[in-house]
Amino acid sequence: EAVFYFHPNAKVIIHSNTITQRDTKLDLFFEAGYDLEIRGYSFTELLNNAQFIEHEQKAQFLKRLEMQVKQQYWWVHEVDLIRMLILEQRGGVMMDTDMHLLQPIPTSFVNVAGWLNQEADTIGTGFLAFEKHNPFLQDLIIDALHLNNNHYDKERFEIFGSDLITKHYSEILEVEKGTEDLTILQHTVFYAYDKPPPASLPIGMHTTP
Repeated sequence: EAVFYFHPNAKVIIHSNTITQRDTKLDLFFEAGYDLEIRGYSFTELLNNAQFIEHEQKAQFLKRLEMQVKQQYWWVHEVDLIRMLILEQRGGVMMDTDMHLLQPIPTSFVNVAGWLNQEADTIGTGFLAFEKHNPFLQDLIIDALHLNNNHYDKERFEIFGSDLITKHYSEILEVEKGTEDLTILQHTVFYAYDKPPPASLPIGMHTTP
C-alpha cells in the first residue's frame, strides 16, 4: 500500500509460488487499477538465464535442492537466493513484505543497500535497489552458489543474506576503498526505527502485525 501511496504509477511484482493470481487481500489493488502482478518463480529458469554462472555450479545446486527444501531455515535461504537472482536479471527495487515506505524512493537509489545498525557492521537485505547485470550482484551469486554447494550450514539463518553480502563487501574494502557497483547508506535510511514505529501513521504508511 505504501509503495502505491508514494508511487501510484509504479509496477509492483509480488514473487510468490503460493499466492494465487487473485487473492482476496490484494483484490482492492487490482480493482483500483494499480499495476500489481503476482509472479511465480523457478530456480531452474532463473539459473538457466544466469549466463555468468558455470553449468557445473547450476547442476550441483539443482541436484541438492530436493534435500535442502526440507531444512528448517530453507524458506529464508530461498528468499535470499531468489532475491539476488531476480535483481541481477531484471533490476529494480526489492523490498521485504514487512518493509514500509515513509517517503518516496529517490531516483538516485541505484545499486544501494543500507547498514542494518548504527555500528555499521552488518548490511541489511530488507531493501535493495540494483540495476540489472550488476557486477557486485553477479559475484555475490557465484559466492552464494559455491557456499551452498560446498559449505551449506542449515543452522545459519542469514547465510545467504546479511552474512554473505557483508562478508563480500568487507573483502572488497580490504583491497580497495570501495566499489562503484554498490553504495551502503547509513542505517536510518532503510531501518528508521530501532524500536517498533508509533501506532498511528498517515494513511499509506501504516504498519501491519
